[in-house]
Amino acid sequence: MIVADWRLHIAYQHVSKQYGYQLPNQARLHAVIRSLIRAESIEPFDGISGIYRVIVPYASILPAPDELVLAECHPTAVLSFASAVAYHGWTNEIPATLYLTHYDGWNPERLALGTSSDDWVDAPKPRRRMPDHIGKRKVVWTKMKPDWDMGSQIGYLQGMPIYVTDHERTLLDILRFPDKCGGPLLVLRTWRRAMESIDLNQLVDYVDRFEIKLLKQRVGFLLEHLGYSHPKLDNWAANSSRGGSAKLIVGADFCETYSHRWNLSLNIPDAMLAELIDD
Repeated sequence: MIVADWRLHIAYQHVSKQYGYQLPNQARLHAVIRSLIRAESIEPFDGISGIYRVIVPYASILPAPDELVLAECHPTAVLSFASAVAYHGWTNEIPATLYLTHYDGWNPERLALGTSSDDWVDAPKPRRRMPDHIGKRKVVWTKMKPDWDMGSQIGYLQGMPIYVTDHERTLLDILRFPDKCGGPLLVLRTWRRAMESIDLNQLVDYVDRFEIKLLKQRVGFLLEHLGYSHPKLDNWAANSSRGGSAKLIVGADFCETYSHRWNLSLNIPDAMLAELIDD
């Protein structure tokens, strides 16, 4: 079990209010943490200040997954990209790198898990730590603007809650950043495998909310190639435009193979594009 200093502050605050003690401040909290360390109830987590491993017997049955450690480091960050693909069961491979998305500001709809809005009335907002490694595993943090703060859900690891991008948002993220999902082939395979579990209306709504014309072109082409239709696709296609960046796959070279309906360069080999329909 892993706890951050901010979570210990919340627990201290609950006890103080229940028994009429003074509310915690930094000095009192640090004194309590030192006492817990001396009592061998917690120990500092290697390499990350303010994060502690609970070592009392009832909490030491299983080691905490790295994802839960990161949830204590940055309690409003969201597991995303290849990490979300693995969480949703769309790949059998466990990514060597952990991917998380974070946003500026404080979203009242996504509080630190295990807390309520009342907990933060008298408590400072938690420090957002972003370590670049957990043990030997690399951690990649992606910052996005608050307008794109959508599509997160609560998942569970070893019975503990964690924020993760939902099915629809995960597909859009890996299409926008294929390098964070192992490359174009894995992106296309993921789209093919995931579509049966997708809420198509939700996916289309997210695309509209991103307000990125090129994303509409890419998503529209993929949906139609996979055999799906939606009332908005004709409008997306009619408003598409050509350009040097109008390519199906971000970062790959422009290709003469072209979708005229979507004004989109299909800049991947035919065999790779066939991954969308072939087993």
